[in-house]
Amino acid sequence: MNNHKNNNNHTHINLLKEKLKEILKKKKDITLRAQANIENIKKKSEYTIQKIKSEHLKNFIEKLSLIIEKFNTITKIAHEKKLENNPIIQGIKLTQKSLINTIKKK
Repeated sequence: MNNHKNNNNHTHINLLKEKLKEILKKKKDITLRAQANIENIKKKSEYTIQKIKSEHLKNFIEKLSLIIEKFNTITKIAHEKKLENNPIIQGIKLTQKSLINTIKKK
């Protein structure tokens, strides 16, 4: 009977060891999936942030282009009307030049 009891205990221990291995394997799988999920979220967030930045930069450049075009129109009209020496026109030209130089530096 003692031998049978030992055999039963040994079988029970082996079953518990197998269950433990199974649980550890599931834990490892869950951990790996969670890490992969986190990495995917991180990549998606970085992509979204980059997309937003690009869109804002595009909008900014479009607005800046309109401003530069207005400066060009003003200086062209001033030239046609012989107003290049007007202090306001000179200030506009200076501002235009400064803006363009700043853009070239970036």
